Amino acid sequence: MIRPEILFRRFRRFPMLKAVSIACLAASLACLLLVAAFVKHEVSYDTFNPYPNRLYRLTVSEEEDLPDARCWGSWVGRVPIEVPMIERLTRVSRAKQMSAVLNNTAWPLREAYLVDSTFFTTFRYKLISGDSAKALASPTNVIVSESFAKKHFGTVDVLNKPLLISDYMVEDATSYTIAGVMKDFPENSHFTAELLIGMPKDFIDMAYTYVLLKPNAPALSAEKAIDNILNPKGLNYPKRSSSLQLVTDIHLKSNKAREMSGNGSMQQLLILISAVLLLVIISLINLSNNSRVIFLLNQEYYLMKRVNGAGIGIMILEELLLALISGITVIALGFWITLYLGPLLGIDLLQRLTIVDISILIGGFLLSMLAVMVFPIAKEFLGGYFVRSRGLNGVIPVKGKLVRLKVLVVVQLCISAFVLVVTFGISRQMDYVLSQQLGGKEDGVLVIGQQDMNVISRLAQLKDELAKVPQVTNVCGVMEVPGDAIKDGSRYSLEGRKMENGLSIFCVNDEFFSFFNIKLLAGNFLPKCNYTLGDEQRLLNEKVFEIPSTVKINIDTTAYSDHFVINRSALKEMGFNTAEEAIGKRILLHHQYISIIPGGTIVGVVDDFKYTSLFEKEVPLIIFERKLFQNTILIRYEAKSATEAIRAIEKAWMVAIPNVPFNYKTLSEVYDSRYYNEMRTRKLLGYFSIITLLVSALGLAVIMSFMVKYRLKEIGIRKVNGATSADIFVLLTRGIILWVVLGCAVAFPLAWYAMHLWLQSFAMQVTIGWWIYALGGLGVFMVAFATAFWQSWTAARMKPVEAIRYE
Repeated sequence: MIRPEILFRRFRRFPMLKAVSIACLAASLACLLLVAAFVKHEVSYDTFNPYPNRLYRLTVSEEEDLPDARCWGSWVGRVPIEVPMIERLTRVSRAKQMSAVLNNTAWPLREAYLVDSTFFTTFRYKLISGDSAKALASPTNVIVSESFAKKHFGTVDVLNKPLLISDYMVEDATSYTIAGVMKDFPENSHFTAELLIGMPKDFIDMAYTYVLLKPNAPALSAEKAIDNILNPKGLNYPKRSSSLQLVTDIHLKSNKAREMSGNGSMQQLLILISAVLLLVIISLINLSNNSRVIFLLNQEYYLMKRVNGAGIGIMILEELLLALISGITVIALGFWITLYLGPLLGIDLLQRLTIVDISILIGGFLLSMLAVMVFPIAKEFLGGYFVRSRGLNGVIPVKGKLVRLKVLVVVQLCISAFVLVVTFGISRQMDYVLSQQLGGKEDGVLVIGQQDMNVISRLAQLKDELAKVPQVTNVCGVMEVPGDAIKDGSRYSLEGRKMENGLSIFCVNDEFFSFFNIKLLAGNFLPKCNYTLGDEQRLLNEKVFEIPSTVKINIDTTAYSDHFVINRSALKEMGFNTAEEAIGKRILLHHQYISIIPGGTIVGVVDDFKYTSLFEKEVPLIIFERKLFQNTILIRYEAKSATEAIRAIEKAWMVAIPNVPFNYKTLSEVYDSRYYNEMRTRKLLGYFSIITLLVSALGLAVIMSFMVKYRLKEIGIRKVNGATSADIFVLLTRGIILWVVLGCAVAFPLAWYAMHLWLQSFAMQVTIGWWIYALGGLGVFMVAFATAFWQSWTAARMKPVEAIRYE
């Protein structure tokens, strides 16, 4: 018979051992639940669409080029006609630097898109008001989101109201009609929109292209048919290949140029799952070791109970009930930690996981605890434990059991070393990434990105105002936000000879090179531009749109009057042996908008610099000035007076551009956003490495405490026979070195392989030197040694009489 008072009295025994196990397991359970909620949310992206298994995004890639998430050209319209496997094609194009003009204030539209009329039949986004079949029929109609309507109008009742929108190339606003209000996109959508505009039927610009395949149509066959459209016979240009990616795979498995929003990462998800499973394993090892120690300390109790007639079944049931009490305590504490940490981490556990999900996770965790705590004891009881113990004064030898404890400690140290080395390796790579990025490790740079003509046309005035701010040291305009892909390119002729490959084009102003302290290999930087934005606009209208100018254009349009700077990759692409050889060579760009000035000469050569992300390889780059395309503003200020400087910059902005809100990011925030998944992985692994080391240290402390107690008699005898405290200390701690070495011997190859896989996504990779592994091993050793030091030193200094009197 099991008496409750005895059961609870036994549960209260060895409180420190039980507290260690319960705390570690509760923390592990909390991490498990939070990670499970996060993972479920990540894998649920775009599953709400009506045909998630048939809806694909079409992308095209050229040889060795980072694929663009968009497609462009008239060939896209032929795809649904010539490929019989395709049921429907829908295009979505980001509206370039548009602003909504409300109450004489231009609000930049960050999430505005031109979309086909089939948009709402392809995607399951709901309208609150308006007819989805007619709302996008006209290119002058717009649909706004619920939050947009409430923010700017104070109500969702905005149907048929006018909305002024200014475009990237046109400063004057155009009037649109609100033809519908849609619910805000779900949180698990791979893109969000605040405003949708009907796409013109003759639209052939860059667009995200989605195809809905017919039921049971093979995607591979559709890709081959699209490839035939992309690569017609008889045309000599680089081969292009198409790719159909399930919409449900975009969030976790796509890292293409110009993604619609920041995606997650399957790699990061696997790292996160692995980390939490390793934490659970370490905690269960702790539980196993602590349970075994408690078992050894309870031997006299088991023998006494058996002698007094207790059946083996009753004794196993008692251990099971004790384990259940521990399990319930762990679950209660772990669930409380989860509910406390969830809101801090932005994870709503009860919203993302169902009761069934939580029950399965907690049930599996509880069963693992019961198996670890009860199964070894039941095996002992059923395996002749009480027969072996007869005649041994109630105590059986524990030497073999200590070997098992040591093996489990080695496994714990192995896991800790693995996590620590991987954490150091990822940190090393990300530090390298930031050191290679322009301004990656600098403070004091503001980025005001992707502005429309309201801002571009007033950039000169803004510079004049910023010149009055003493904390501002430099201002420049560029074509792209730092870290973004440079995908605009042009064919070109060099010295009258048409070249086979193109060059990537990057428009900046003359301050760009001094802004980032870029060094010359040969020649000079871009000279000061002596014409205005208005001159460029008039020349563009005259040459491209055939609109004659009534005002004199102050641009030298004679042959080769422009100036270019190229990078080292472009130097190699053009076939020059030295940088000096390229200076003065004439280039003609074959680009509709860029070629308003008919060619120019190379005035300078710079080394390759990393303006785009480190996921992309260096590309041949030609750099020149076009004011029309400087839609991103970079402002450098004195970092030591950041608050005062930003306040002064905002005042200057409001003087120069009063009708546009001042929205900015620091350059470090831009890079953090670009490498969000990698930075988050580094941070999370840092937390997990601390937790694993702490759990391992607690487990090791328990084992060392038991081993010291087990060897007290030996310590006393050795001291009686002349051993010094130092001898005893070395005796007790020398095993630590062996345990750490064994753990690291297994952990290091696994860590190298994990790092090798993780680094594959980077075009530029840091070398993970031997010192990273040495640092990881040293970290584990120091924690293990520090844990064992006090107990070992206390035992070593014990007087022989005190050691032997316990026997």
